[in-house]
Amino acid sequence: MTGRVLPQVLKAVGISVPVTLIWLEWGRAAYGRLFATLSIPIFGFLGQPEVLPQGTRDRFIGYLPFLIMMVVTPRMSHVRRFAGIVIGFVAIFFLQMFFVYMSHRAGVIDGQMNAQEVYVAMLPVLLLCDAFPFVLWIVFAKDFVREITAKVFENAGR
Repeated sequence: MTGRVLPQVLKAVGISVPVTLIWLEWGRAAYGRLFATLSIPIFGFLGQPEVLPQGTRDRFIGYLPFLIMMVVTPRMSHVRRFAGIVIGFVAIFFLQMFFVYMSHRAGVIDGQMNAQEVYVAMLPVLLLCDAFPFVLWIVFAKDFVREITAKVFENAGR
């Protein structure tokens, strides 16, 4: 078992470290600009021109675990992997727009609420934003997840 797991772990680490460093050094700022460029007109179209994507940039890292898991998942067809990444990026983008909107409504940007009120208002949104990339990966990697889960329960029964 270790002989099959170790290469996958090394592959995940080998991809995660440079991708994370690139994100922290360059990607976060570049994506923040792209997000602002795309989301401001969408918010305007939705009748919410006062919603500006500010102060929430650090929460946008959800792309990284999703991308890395999609890349390292074994036995996934290239078409499914590519389609999953594209669909996932679009879905995560709109979830992040929802996060920015809820941050605006909760007064996170303007400081209209005290810290406890902001926490209570934002906790469900934070949990959703943090869990969504993993749930989305499970949807696209369902065969792999089913196989691994079956093996875990099979081994637990011994």
